Formats: sequence, structure tokens, C-alpha cells
Amino acid sequence: MPLKTMLYLPLDERPCNWLFPQMMTRGVAELELLAPPKELLGRKKTPADLEGLWAFVEENFSRSSCAVLSAEMLFLGGLLPSRLHHMSAAWIARCMERLRALKESSPETRLYLFELIMRTPRYSSSDEEPDYYQEYGERIFRYGYLKDKQARQGLDAREQEDLHSLANQIPPEHRADYEARRNFNAALLENVLELVQDGVVELLYIPQDDSCEFGYTAIDQKRIHQAIRRMGVEDKVYMHPGADEAGAELVARAWLELTGHSPRVYVEYGSPLAAQIIPLYEDRILGASVEQHLLACGCERWDDPWTADLILAVNAPGRVMQESADQQEADVTYQSFRCLRAFVKRIGRFVEAGKPVAVADCAYANGGDLEFLRLMDKAGLLEKLVSYKGWNTNCNTLGTTLAQGVFALAGQDAAQLRRNLLYHLLDDGLYQALVRAEVLCRVRQDGLSYFDLGGGAQEYGAYAEQRLLEHWRERLPSSFSDLASAGVEIWFPWNRLFEIGITWRT
Repeated sequence: MPLKTMLYLPLDERPCNWLFPQMMTRGVAELELLAPPKELLGRKKTPADLEGLWAFVEENFSRSSCAVLSAEMLFLGGLLPSRLHHMSAAWIARCMERLRALKESSPETRLYLFELIMRTPRYSSSDEEPDYYQEYGERIFRYGYLKDKQARQGLDAREQEDLHSLANQIPPEHRADYEARRNFNAALLENVLELVQDGVVELLYIPQDDSCEFGYTAIDQKRIHQAIRRMGVEDKVYMHPGADEAGAELVARAWLELTGHSPRVYVEYGSPLAAQIIPLYEDRILGASVEQHLLACGCERWDDPWTADLILAVNAPGRVMQESADQQEADVTYQSFRCLRAFVKRIGRFVEAGKPVAVADCAYANGGDLEFLRLMDKAGLLEKLVSYKGWNTNCNTLGTTLAQGVFALAGQDAAQLRRNLLYHLLDDGLYQALVRAEVLCRVRQDGLSYFDLGGGAQEYGAYAEQRLLEHWRERLPSSFSDLASAGVEIWFPWNRLFEIGITWRT
């Protein structure tokens, strides 16, 4: 098959958005992924070089078979700048014109976009939000929640009193700023839907970051759903919980459409109630998200594991989901409502039969299931997977697991596939679940915070490397015996502990 070139613009510069899609496509002989230089992408709240990015896109669009572009990055300078900006309607109109001109100049290039519905965190922190969210964030979330619930369902007397109190507590200028930006971003999304309606955009993904049943995000979701129906583009738009998986997932979908494939995927759940559980930070049951991400990724749900192309093994809670950092005090239903040994045995049967198995470790939020990993290690199965992921939210994990599975089926070379597998076992499985909390203790001893490592990032990275290798030797001794000799370097993309980057020294 001739080489396919895919132009890719990430949501931001963190590894999950900029690096993971490159890792997944590296080693696939028929595909070249063109991503912009990292220096164009900005950093955290500092917006990207928008004109530099437009120049990169315009230079490479016509030579690409398809383009997968983040609307936040291309129009607003990245994920966090999209929550802080003061862009004008004239700038957005200019962006729409430029996209139309690009497509007109190269009609054979398929254009895929993804754009988020802006989140509303339920906690007070300005780390990723406007400065006033540090003091008023929780109240802004609660105000939006009650306003939406009042309109859709009604409030009891206590809730009515809370709503009135919150309206007086939040400075009107902060609420006006927040609501104006939300309205601007929703209008931008409606403009993008017009591009879909006119055939400029092939497919549009709309992930919903940290979604909830009621609130500002749900209000915007309803508005966009109405626009989708009004324009008749239901078959070209996908809406589901998520955010940082969208780039990788849409790259995989574009690849499958370029090659005319639709892998058959059998889903094996790790607990009887798995499909009915509502994961943390999401607004729907896990089973619905699995179906939506299979569809969005371009895969087909298959009922027979032995004729499927890929096994998606979904590790899940017994009945309720908790944070991975709390698993030493896990709810009793993690034991009583599931049987991990049976789940691992089923995975082993698939592996022995030669079936490619991709594990989505969704038992906990923000990190892997240590008991599950220990059992997989003892069974000698970790090195035999085509993917392991268990990071951040359920849908972050699902989307990237499916994407990696797609490129494993596309013939990704064994060395790169192994490197990707090991990366996520270290990051998701051990750093997020164990080492992050250990590094935090040292950070606090130094008078610094989770969200700002000051000038100590290199020191804390070295400590994280040490603890990762020690935990690996203790907890996963039967897997990847050459890890210590390979050597890793840990770095902090946003100078905070939430996420890391891993670089191989050899």
C-alpha cells in the first residue's frame, strides 16, 4: 500500500495529546504522521503561535491524505487558552474562511476536526481555569448545576435557597465573564457544525470534558445537540465524554477510513456490573461509553471472540468507582462484586489462542488497578498484550486503548508496540496509582505544591524514576526484565505532578 500522510494538530503540548498519537503511529510502515514542532504549541495557559500553526497547516494540507485538527488549538491557541481567551467574532469568521479555502484548494484531502464542550470543574482551582476560579470555582459549578436543574426538573426549597445564595456570593463580573466565554465557544462550535453541513469537514468529534448530569456543560450539550439535529448532521458528529483521547482516537478513525477497514472488536468486561457503572467525571454508564467509542473509532462491536480481530478487555470496578490513589482503602465491592482471577484467566485464554488483547484498565479513576496488574504479571500476560492503558478518566482510557489496538492491527513493529505498552504500565499503572503520591510527600516537605514544583522538577523527576523502578521490581518482577537496563527519564510537562512524560535513555 502506498504511503499515507496524515496532518495532525493536537489539543495541547502534553504527551497525551502531542506524543501519544505519534507513539501509536510510529512503526506503521504505510503511515506518516505530520505534527507541528512543539515550540509552536504554546505552554499550558500561554497560547500557541496561531499564525505559525496556520502556516504549518496551509503548507502541509494539500500533500496530506487527511488532516486531523484540534479546533481549540487552531482557533484559540490550545485547551487552557480556550478557557481564558478574549477572541473576537471577526477572528473566528476569518478562521472559517481559511478552512473553507483550504478544502477548496485540495478537495481530495479529508478534513477531520475535534472540539470540546467546555468543562465546568466542581472544585475551586485556577490551575487550568481563570484566576477567579481559585476562589469561586466550586460555587460557579454549583450555581450552574442548580440553574440547569431548576429549568429541567425543578428544585426543592433547600436547593432554591442555595441558588439564591450563590447568585449573591459570586461577583457578577466573574459570572458574566465565564458565561460569555462559554457562549462564545458554543457559537464557535455551531460555526464548525456549518462546515460539517457544507461538506468541508468530513467528521467532527465533540468530547465532553468532566461532564455531569446538570450544569453549564449540560446546558451547552443540549444547545449543540439541537444544532446537530437542526442541521441534519447526526451521522457526521460524535458526542461522548472525554477530551485528551480525542486526537488519538480520531487519528485511528481517519486511518481506518483511508484504508477501508473496520476491525471487529469483542468486549470482555472484568465484572458483572461493569457496563452499568457510571464512572467518575462522566455522565453515563460505562457500557454506553464503550459502544460510543467503538463507533467513533471506526470499529464494529463483535459478539464472537474467536472470530473478532481484537479483544477489548475492560477492567472495571465491582459496583462503584474510586480514585486509584485510594485503592489501599478500596470499597469492599472491588472484592465482593468482581472476580479478578477469573477475568485474568479469560484474558489468558484469548492470548493463548493468538488473539490480540488490548486492556482498558477502568477499575479506578486516574491510575491503574495494582491488584489486577500483579495478577497479570504472575500469569505472564503483561508482555503479551497489544495495549495497556489506565490513565485519567474512563473515556481517556477507552479511546486511546482502541486507537492503539487499531495500529497494532495495522502492523506496528514489535519494538514500538512494546515501548508503548511499557510506557503506560509505568505511567498509568505505577506512577499515577502509587508514585505520584510519594513524590507529593517530598514536594510538600520542600514547601511546594502539587500544582507548582518550582525549580525542583528535575530532582522530583529523578526521585520518581527511582521509585518507579523499585515498585516495578517489587510488584511486577516477571515482566520486562530489561527495564532497568533501558533506563527512563521522567519529566513534568506543566511543572506539576498530575501528568508526566517518559523518555527512554536507550
